[in-house]
Amino acid sequence: MAPRRKDLAARMLEDVRLRRLLHDGDRVLVAVSGGADSLVLLDCLARIRGALSLSLVIGHVDHGLRATSADDARAVLAHATALGMEAQVRTADIRAEARRHGMTLEEAGRAVRYPLLAEMAATTRCRVTATGHTATDQAETVLMRLIRGTGPLGLAGIDPSRGDGFVRPLLCATRAEVRQYARRAKLPVHEDETNRDERHLRNRVRARLLPLLRRLNPRIEPLLCGLADDAARLQGLVERLAGAAVTVPPDNRGVAVAHDALAGLDGALAPYVMLAAFRTLCGAPAALSRTHVDALVRLASSATKGAELHLPRGIVATREREGIRLRRGGPAKNDGH
Repeated sequence: MAPRRKDLAARMLEDVRLRRLLHDGDRVLVAVSGGADSLVLLDCLARIRGALSLSLVIGHVDHGLRATSADDARAVLAHATALGMEAQVRTADIRAEARRHGMTLEEAGRAVRYPLLAEMAATTRCRVTATGHTATDQAETVLMRLIRGTGPLGLAGIDPSRGDGFVRPLLCATRAEVRQYARRAKLPVHEDETNRDERHLRNRVRARLLPLLRRLNPRIEPLLCGLADDAARLQGLVERLAGAAVTVPPDNRGVAVAHDALAGLDGALAPYVMLAAFRTLCGAPAALSRTHVDALVRLASSATKGAELHLPRGIVATREREGIRLRRGGPAKNDGH
């Protein structure tokens, strides 16, 4: 008889310890949208908090995208009350943010959500913020990056620990496992209907591509997650080399890559230096496609001083006498994804 698979909370505890996502005695802000993923995250953390002496606080961001979003916030607050936990709520106008910066709603939501969660964490003295990303989210992210165009390091996907206080303890479970847990635990799930809107690439990958790949290989999710883990290890090695070429200029305007620094590296590392520069400025390089990175490398080797390249998230790259500089320069470029 095959051994029974570990309970989800026990697997989370094992994964959290293995990846060192949480420390004993941590105060944790748990990002709770009201959907199954975040409620299961909260429930599992509540079950393992004794083993790690955790203190949990609930954080909710109302994106204001749906008429029922205020109901979701009230439901999260009611759930927090039932659990006897402290809760924080912040509201945002994501549509206005998207219009103002030329972003998609998905991009604007991410750009607003993380700073608001960080603010709540600071207010409640939480060292880390846990979000409910699953192994299926990881698989979808890897596929989306392949579709949009990426290099091998882009396959690292969602980082279990971002280095800025955000951790993803639920990457150890697929979305199907999370849904099954939510049903068995009778959690008060409020699903966001925008998750079925196939105008968004992630939802098309979720509804069409991933089910097809599951039929070809039922283990596609753990395989894609394993690929992401391998790419993340490679990323750590390459970024240590590439990151040394990125500096903050004395005037503190953006980040710079000097020609001398590039000349001292193997030419194959040039694209990764550009990714490291973008990450230093924006926190993550995910918005850059291979086309963007190749254009940055060409700009860095160009003899045309003052030449500019407009990139996603409102970043402008400029060819200067000493090298190339990236800075925040205006409305974000919408690359159509």
